[in-house]
Amino acid sequence: MSIYNKIISFGLMLGLAALISTPVSAAENADQKAKEETSKAGAVLFRIENIRPVANDDGLTYKCDYLVTVYNRMEKEVKEANLNFNWVDNVSGKYVMQDGKLQTKEGKDAAQIVSTSVQIKNIPAHRQKSFEQSIETDKCFLLLDNLNYKVENCVTVGNQTAMKDSKIVGSGDCAGNFNYVDSKNPEYYSEFKDTPDDVIEDQIEQQRDQLMKKINAGYDKTVESLNATNETLQKIELGLDYKPDAAKEKADK
Repeated sequence: MSIYNKIISFGLMLGLAALISTPVSAAENADQKAKEETSKAGAVLFRIENIRPVANDDGLTYKCDYLVTVYNRMEKEVKEANLNFNWVDNVSGKYVMQDGKLQTKEGKDAAQIVSTSVQIKNIPAHRQKSFEQSIETDKCFLLLDNLNYKVENCVTVGNQTAMKDSKIVGSGDCAGNFNYVDSKNPEYYSEFKDTPDDVIEDQIEQQRDQLMKKINAGYDKTVESLNATNETLQKIELGLDYKPDAAKEKADK
């Protein structure tokens, strides 16, 4: 084969390779783009983060603190919105003791629901804001993902809304714009900024206060116990001092 023919053959091979590889690359890019763009362009995104168990004086978790971080991608400021959250626990209620025997429950019989409501306010357009929340449950692991939510109402600044008993009538003009972003969604990391420093500082201050309360409670219990012990010892000493006197009085009689 001449050098000329070799060059033509090599060029055809390169062209064929390009035709074969281009659709695959485009498909991969389209698939990647679809994975990244999982929310509406004008959505109000929100995620749940900084989930922290809170223990009582006995060291048992009785509630969970967390943040609801909202990113308003609309052109209008969100004036107010009310969201109902619930998480379904299919694990804790699966095994129960009945009549001294371990029973297994399945499906709806095993489901336990943890629910709460959250109110968010004054989120400017294209801005992010975090709201501190608490829920009374020891199942903090539920809060990370698998959230079921319903936007009860949402209104933007300038929107005319009817009010009754200080409550919004209807769902407002932005209730359908909310998109929940869980930790498996790339937008959980790409669309949100880090939690604001002032919020983190508030959380640290709260943790410090809780720690001091536990320390003070432990100290109070220790002092109370020492006082009780001291009182008991005093009674014993008084009893010992009294007995000889009582015996002497009896002897004199």
